[in-house]
Amino acid sequence: MQKIKHIEDILLELVEADGFGEQEVVAAIERYPEHRESILAFYIEWLADDDGKGAPPIPPGEGGSDLSKLWDQEIDAANPFESQRPAALKSIAEKCDIPLSILVRIEERAIHATSLPLILIRKLAEELKTTASSLLQFLEQDQALTASDFRSDKAPVQRAKLSFADAIRKTSMPEDKKQKWLDLSE
Repeated sequence: MQKIKHIEDILLELVEADGFGEQEVVAAIERYPEHRESILAFYIEWLADDDGKGAPPIPPGEGGSDLSKLWDQEIDAANPFESQRPAALKSIAEKCDIPLSILVRIEERAIHATSLPLILIRKLAEELKTTASSLLQFLEQDQALTASDFRSDKAPVQRAKLSFADAIRKTSMPEDKKQKWLDLSE
């Protein structure tokens, strides 16, 4: 079977499928790994448009894979982590099957939002009682500065954001869990 070459054909195939969810997106990425970023971008935009519930799809070529409208607002997105206590954050990390250190990096916006697996974005949004698009708007903002980023004789230092895969590699979680998340993110 010959692979479809054009992203527009792949996206139309996804939208015309009986169900358009995470499993279909994962399957499409497995079939067309060269179009991974475009497929993910389209799906994220699909989620952002009324969370994908009953909203008509954006036709490819008319902004269907352009995420810029999610983040071009001048207003900062609300922090969905703001009202969470430390015990709640630990519980959220456990429910999402990630180490607390990764959740803290996500909260600090130290990880590129576009590198996070969709499954994790959806689960985090559910646990934080927000929408995937609101969460993405918050995560795409500039990285939060921590107290250690300030020096008395220097201006605050903005660290570079990591990819989710690099953050996972740096954790001490078991190798099988690391591999699970690496498979979902690369």
